[in-house]
Amino acid sequence: MYLSQDNFESLCNYIVKGLVLGTIQLSLQSVADAHAWLLKNNFIELAPGESVDPATGGIVRKRGDVSRPSSRVYPPFIHPSHQVQERLVQMRESQQRWVAEKQQLKQDLDSGKLSFAELQRQVRRGFKPPKPGGPEFGGV
Repeated sequence: MYLSQDNFESLCNYIVKGLVLGTIQLSLQSVADAHAWLLKNNFIELAPGESVDPATGGIVRKRGDVSRPSSRVYPPFIHPSHQVQERLVQMRESQQRWVAEKQQLKQDLDSGKLSFAELQRQVRRGFKPPKPGGPEFGGV
C-alpha cells in the first residue's frame, strides 16, 4: 500500500464505519478486504508508475508513467443521530433566514420603501400558470 495521508484516512474511515455498523470485525483479513474494496472503488491512490489490473484487482508496476484518475477520500462515518442533529441545525438556520426575510419585507411595506403593487409584480414574475388538463388546473 502506498503510504499517504489520504490512503490512511480512507482506510480508517472505511474500517470505523464497518466496526460501528457491525459489518466487519477487526482482523488482518478484514483490513486486506477493506484495502481491496477501496482500491477497486478508487479510494486509494497509487504510487507513481503503478496501476490496477482489472482482472485480478492487483497492483501492476509498468515501465513508464501510467495515469489513473485521482483517488477520492472515503467519507468519514457520521452516526445517524448526529446526522439528524446536523439536519435540524440546517433547518433551524433556514427557518431563521426565512423569518428575517419576511420581517424585512414587512418593514419595507410598512415604511413605504416597497409598494404593494411592486410586491405583486415580484410575486407574479415567478408565477407559472398550470397547464390545461393538469391536476392543479381546476378541471377534470
